[in-house]
Amino acid sequence: MLRSLGSPEYYYSDLDALKLSLIDKASENARERIEIVANNAGAKVGKLKNSNLGVFQITAKNSGTGSYSYDGAFDNTSRYKTATITVRLEYDLK
Repeated sequence: MLRSLGSPEYYYSDLDALKLSLIDKASENARERIEIVANNAGAKVGKLKNSNLGVFQITAKNSGTGSYSYDGAFDNTSRYKTATITVRLEYDLK
C-alpha cells in the first residue's frame, strides 16, 4: 500500500529575534532616508512624532509582491524565504 505524506513544510524557528532585527534595520533605514530628504530641502530632522509597525510577512524567496497579504503571510512551502516588515516613522522637521 502506497501512502502519500504530502509536501514537506519549512518553518523559521526564531521569529522573535528576526522581527526585532527587521524592525531595527528598517528604523535605521527610515532615519537615513528622512535625513537625506531633510538635507535636500534645507531642513533638519527633529524629534520622532509617531511610529507604526505594519504587517510582518514571510514569503517564498523571489516570489514578488503577489503573495503579500493585508493580514500578513507565513509561507511554509518554500525552503528559502524572505521576511519583511513595514515601519512607518514620522519626524518633525526644523
